[in-house]
Amino acid sequence: MQKKTELMLFDSRASVCVESDSENDLIVFSVTEYEVDGEKSTRKNEHPKPVSTTEIYISEKEATEIAKALLGTTEERAVI
Repeated sequence: MQKKTELMLFDSRASVCVESDSENDLIVFSVTEYEVDGEKSTRKNEHPKPVSTTEIYISEKEATEIAKALLGTTEERAVI
């Protein structure tokens, strides 16, 4: 089962996405930068188009270890 969460940051023309792929035990973090599409945009309505994406692939075990390191060493604080 795949789960995906994407956060669009319109002011900075970027998005951050976290996607979980439980079949492969992977988590993908990606950051996408956008620019205004001049052909589709108007003064009142900007249409972003992706310019570049950076992706980082880590295992679910690595993600758990990162969360534990960021939150502290106690198991109660490292719930994912």
